[in-house]
Amino acid sequence: MSGSIALRPAREEDRERVFRWANDPVSRAASFTPEPIAWETHVAWYARALEGRARRLFVVEHEGEPVGVVRFELSDETSAEAEIGINLAPEARGRGIGTAALREAVRIARGLGLQRLVACIRPDNTASLKLFARAGYVSAPDRVVRGVLARVCVLDVGSLT
Repeated sequence: MSGSIALRPAREEDRERVFRWANDPVSRAASFTPEPIAWETHVAWYARALEGRARRLFVVEHEGEPVGVVRFELSDETSAEAEIGINLAPEARGRGIGTAALREAVRIARGLGLQRLVACIRPDNTASLKLFARAGYVSAPDRVVRGVLARVCVLDVGSLT
């Protein structure tokens, strides 16, 4: 991958593009809830994400252009562990941006005081499984997410420098 990668906090003006990325057919197929997301549902979810309590949302920028989103879900505000998710715009996929974004997410996680990141991935989502492995995540015991068995990948934030 060439070019710089940065993560910045999501803003109100990102709401529509995040909605489009989330409803991309490939994104929906990889989700634990594959049905399309209604605009009203997204608006409510996004407003809670911008509050930044248990959910932290960051826009991935490649050379200054928004190309994806990284999400941290904390079980509570004092948690040292977060579930991490990533979704790239269709045109950004397959270019190494995801790996660079996940590595940059470690820097953000450290700043939030997080010690461990956990990714839950559908077993048939081989692209994400490979992405998280390239970014240094290791396999952990599977768990059920919304009735679907998920592959779990974890990263101790302090293990990468």
